Amino acid sequence: MKHAHTTVTPDNPGDPEKPINPNDPNGPKYPADAGEVTQTASRTIHYVYGNGPHVTEQAAPAVTQTTNFTASGYLDKVTGKWVTVDENGNIVGSSVGLTWTTGQYDEVKSPEVAGYSPDQLIVEGVLNVKHDDQTADVTVKYYANEQAAQIIYYDDTLDKELESESAEGEY
Repeated sequence: MKHAHTTVTPDNPGDPEKPINPNDPNGPKYPADAGEVTQTASRTIHYVYGNGPHVTEQAAPAVTQTTNFTASGYLDKVTGKWVTVDENGNIVGSSVGLTWTTGQYDEVKSPEVAGYSPDQLIVEGVLNVKHDDQTADVTVKYYANEQAAQIIYYDDTLDKELESESAEGEY
């Protein structure tokens, strides 16, 4: 006897309360994961000051990226088990369950903050993010740039420079 199968996708999710084969109401029901065939993951890039008077305060608005995943799989209508199906639609073996797509996060250039330099000019993109990866946070720290200044003491009444000196320090 040849077993038939049903395809589970985001367009055709399974309802764990219903039988896989509607013609056999007492037959196996969809497994719980058959109804959960879409997921979303995210990463947030935080931009904070790494030193100076504003240390740990936000240096620039955070960037949140999301990536979406979909799953598909085949269920044997008789056994209710996940199976592998060939290009002709024949069941050829067992399967561990749903097959998930992968996602990605694009690279993000760190914004410019006057007088500060980021520890990461570019937050690298990530390929092959998996559906069960946890939400990821990245923190970019901005450090004050060294600055040089020439201080000139000028007497307006005499209309002349009295003296000058150099000063250096962080912005």
